[in-house]
Amino acid sequence: PSGFHIRSLESRDDADEMNRVYVRCGMVPAPTDVLWDNHRDQIVDGFLVAVRDEDGTVLGTVTGVDHQALFSDPEAGSSLWTLAVDPAA
Repeated sequence: PSGFHIRSLESRDDADEMNRVYVRCGMVPAPTDVLWDNHRDQIVDGFLVAVRDEDGTVLGTVTGVDHQALFSDPEAGSSLWTLAVDPAA
């Protein structure tokens, strides 16, 4: 696909945009500071956003979790959480 790219969070504004997408999808938003602090302190493996190339609008978001790093998973698993795409995208 073209017209967008995937990147990690760059600012608290990105966390606000993640919440905007969550709400548009009927999901429960998270406190922006918690999202940003978890990203900055690498509590989870990665908060990613899909961003429209043309204007920088956040179109979607997903959170990657490394189970081994987070809770010493003996199977070294990983998972994706809070996958959401703005219905207007």
